[in-house]
Amino acid sequence: MFVGCGGKVFDLSASKMWSGGTHVRRHVAGNDQTSAISQAPHGEEKLAAFPIVGTIVPSVGDHSSPCERGFFFMAYLNLVIVVAVLLVITLWHL
Repeated sequence: MFVGCGGKVFDLSASKMWSGGTHVRRHVAGNDQTSAISQAPHGEEKLAAFPIVGTIVPSVGDHSSPCERGFFFMAYLNLVIVVAVLLVITLWHL
């Protein structure tokens, strides 16, 4: 079971507290737990006893899908059309 915290990936397979892939039925393995550990009664020192197996590298660039880009294009196009129609109606009544 791998857990990310503070930019590091820890192997918590040997931990009894992470048996079944969850910790206190609240935290799931395979996720970055940096924000969750700040609310825990302990700090990152508990993770120091386990091996570090990797690092978390932030993604660079735009990784949105073509469908997502198409959706935003159509949404903004519709917004422009609505504003143009409202402008025409406003000018028509003058």
